[in-house]
Amino acid sequence: MASSSSVYGRVLLVDGSAIMHRAYYALPQLNDGQGRPTGAIYGFVRMLLKAIKELQPKYVVVAFDRPEPTFRKQMFIGYQAQRAEMEPELAEQFDRVRQLLQALEIPVVEKPGFEADDLLGTLSLQAKQQAKRLGINQIVILTGDKDLMQLVDDQVNLYLPVKGVSEAQLIDKQAVIDKLGITPEQVVDYKALVGDPSDNYPGVHGIGPKTAVKLLAEYHDWDNLWQHLDDLPKSVREKLVQGKSGGELSRQLARIKRDVDLTMDWNQAKTVVDNPAHLQQVLQEFGFHSLVKQLNLEQLSSQKQLQLI
Repeated sequence: MASSSSVYGRVLLVDGSAIMHRAYYALPQLNDGQGRPTGAIYGFVRMLLKAIKELQPKYVVVAFDRPEPTFRKQMFIGYQAQRAEMEPELAEQFDRVRQLLQALEIPVVEKPGFEADDLLGTLSLQAKQQAKRLGINQIVILTGDKDLMQLVDDQVNLYLPVKGVSEAQLIDKQAVIDKLGITPEQVVDYKALVGDPSDNYPGVHGIGPKTAVKLLAEYHDWDNLWQHLDDLPKSVREKLVQGKSGGELSRQLARIKRDVDLTMDWNQAKTVVDNPAHLQQVLQEFGFHSLVKQLNLEQLSSQKQLQLI
């Protein structure tokens, strides 16, 4: 699927929080020798290694959410208010998956006040800006979160799991249009109109998905829609006027930031493990013997590097 030459290279950015959640609910419960849960970690690493094998990236970075309130929570106290607390069996696996990523020598990025989405948006923009120096021409984001479709463009694709942790689909601009009926550039304005029940922000009351898609097809974006308010049917116009504040709030909440203060040393993100013996030890501690075999770690001496692709 991909070439390993410097002419055609990829950066793989991983939405660690979303993939951990997906893995936790997709796989049966697993435990290590001490009885600690490892199912989400195992599913996460399986999906990560599958993506690396299929996409052959030159660089890999994983981003995680932080537990501290984000700027969105400060903007709207009701943001994600209806979400249930993370199950303890999943929560305790996050520190340990960081330990495993350290053994894989894959950098982890997280920042209080921001979601992983914002870090991925920022890193994807930075990678595009440095594409020539890095020898890459594509950025792929491994995520289960369709909100990130707003980041898709000619250089940025998503890699979305479609069946548990075993299958995934590469999402380009046309795939976004096919799935949502709108372009990636319109995703934020679509959310402004319809809201998002999963994140608990309102949108414009009374505007549903079909109406939103129709409005964006004709008027293209939120700002242009308001400039043509008098052209709209009375019922739609009244809903927009009454729901404008909710729509504008939702638009701010939906937009992924691309200017978070982050400094990435891309040399640390290369897909090479300098200490495969340590990686083997950690995988064995987790009870992931099949991954030790998959990576051929038993055949590698501690002096040799492991190339993940």
